[in-house]
Amino acid sequence: MLMIKQALRMDEGFKPQTLDSNLQSPSETLLSIRLLDFKTSLLEAIEELRIRRETEINYEDQISKIVVEKQELEWQKETLQHQTDMLQQQNKEAMAAFKKQLQARMFAMEEEKGKYQLAVETKEKEIDGLKETLKALQISKYTLQKKLNEMEEAVSKKVKEENTQIKGEKLEILSSLQCVQELLQRITQTNIRMESELNALKEEYQEANMRREIATIKNELNSLKGDQGHLEDYPPPRGNQHAEQVESLQVLSVLTELPTL
Repeated sequence: MLMIKQALRMDEGFKPQTLDSNLQSPSETLLSIRLLDFKTSLLEAIEELRIRRETEINYEDQISKIVVEKQELEWQKETLQHQTDMLQQQNKEAMAAFKKQLQARMFAMEEEKGKYQLAVETKEKEIDGLKETLKALQISKYTLQKKLNEMEEAVSKKVKEENTQIKGEKLEILSSLQCVQELLQRITQTNIRMESELNALKEEYQEANMRREIATIKNELNSLKGDQGHLEDYPPPRGNQHAEQVESLQVLSVLTELPTL
């Protein structure tokens, strides 16, 4: 900046001389030209210095920014390193705990494996025993099936024989039932006939009884009539005795008038 100010002062000092350049000599003119060239070179140098200075300032600003960014990156790096260390420590602790858990699980799995192995061996023995039992059962099944077939054949034969016998017995029973039915019809007819005859006999017996009773009553009436003839010789009875005698005589007269059966 100081050099720029000096160049400007020199430029101001040369201005009166340029106005009177028409009055100068050739040597002075040459000197003025050289001074002008120097001024031009100086201005170019000053401009170059200014540009360089601005560039340096920009570089310094950029460097400052870069330094700040670098410092921030360093801080971030330290923070990340700290976090990384913590994560690594946590990872180590987690891995150690996981290894312990894995070892415990492996130990438990080994124990379970032993138990399962023992259980598998036991089951295999049981399966072998079941296979032997199955073979024995298959043999027994074959034997029983054979016996069953023989028994079915015998039963079928016996059933056929029994069916034949039953059919014969059934025919005999049917014929017997037919005979019994005919006999029942005869008995029914006989019962009806005997019942009609019995009713006729009852009627005849009742008629005979009635005849005997009527004959007895007639005899009694006749005897009463004879007694009545004797009673007429006596005086008539009094009151109720007379009425009763009259009623008795009326009944006797009615019975006498009945026809003989």
